[in-house]
Amino acid sequence: MTATFKILSTKNVIVGRATPEFENWLTGKYGADGWERVPDPEPEPPTRPEIITQIKAEAHRRIIAFCPEWRQRNLTARGTEFALKLSQGGTLTAAELAEVEAGQAIWDHITAIRNASDVIEAMEPLPDDITAAELWPD
Repeated sequence: MTATFKILSTKNVIVGRATPEFENWLTGKYGADGWERVPDPEPEPPTRPEIITQIKAEAHRRIIAFCPEWRQRNLTARGTEFALKLSQGGTLTAAELAEVEAGQAIWDHITAIRNASDVIEAMEPLPDDITAAELWPD
């Protein structure tokens, strides 16, 4: 009967088939490079500040999906034009009033998303899934 041997490069020893070292090598405890494999540690759970940052990012994503930044700037600029017109004694036409109402509806939804973000950030404990639809306005 012939014995089979394997040289483990990190230990620089010859191990026989009947040894625990050889069994570990066969079962994958050692990689092909001879280094002992150690499982990756479990990742640390995110901290509260990290989750709050994720909540703010989710709110931002939802706001931008609903109303892109360029449109928000246009709404703000148009609102400024209306305010200036009113401050100079002018009145808004029916079309301009409809535009104000439409812009306000958009802004109300953005405010609802911001308020939802504040509520989620104050939860104790913080939810596991910050993207869950029931946490955010439709």
